[in-house]
Amino acid sequence: MKQLKKLGGVVAMCFFLLVGIQAQPVINRVEYYVNTDPGYGLGIALPITAAANLNNLSFSLNISSYRIGLTLVGVRSRDANGAWSHDNRWLIAKLPQQSSSPTITRTEYYINTDPGYGNGTP
Repeated sequence: MKQLKKLGGVVAMCFFLLVGIQAQPVINRVEYYVNTDPGYGLGIALPITAAANLNNLSFSLNISSYRIGLTLVGVRSRDANGAWSHDNRWLIAKLPQQSSSPTITRTEYYINTDPGYGNGTP
């Protein structure tokens, strides 16, 4: 009986080891969206070659049409089993372009207590 328990434990360990080293399903879709999530499978598809590992995947965004301020970009992937990854999200800050450098007309300092803008020592 003792031998049977040991054998059962070894079989169970081998089973879990085999399940643990099973190959990851290939990733067959990567998509992104800007600001509003259209839903799984409805984002802008990125051209990829299906593979189990896409660590070096990169893409460029043309932000010229984005509004001034913050823009949310979300990226996710789907594997061959139809399972979706979590969304990776980034905020992109687009600042207004300045036609020229601003001219500094005043500088001031204070010690310990801020007297407010324009009230420091010139």
